[in-house]
Amino acid sequence: MIFKGRQERTAVADIINPINGYRGQLELYGVTPKDHRKENLNFIKQKQEAIRLKMEDSLKQKPEPFKLK
Repeated sequence: MIFKGRQERTAVADIINPINGYRGQLELYGVTPKDHRKENLNFIKQKQEAIRLKMEDSLKQKPEPFKLK
């Protein structure tokens, strides 16, 4: 028997299978908690790719040679 909300749980059910904070409560209601670690890793990968592309572009462009006037 799966309970959907905190109101439908008994005291014995809370003792046997406690809720693990806010994330556990979200899971109890059927909501998937946000995975911040995964989002941060994806953000870091995107930044690294952007920096890598920028470095490749800067290496491709040859600076003009210095000439005295």
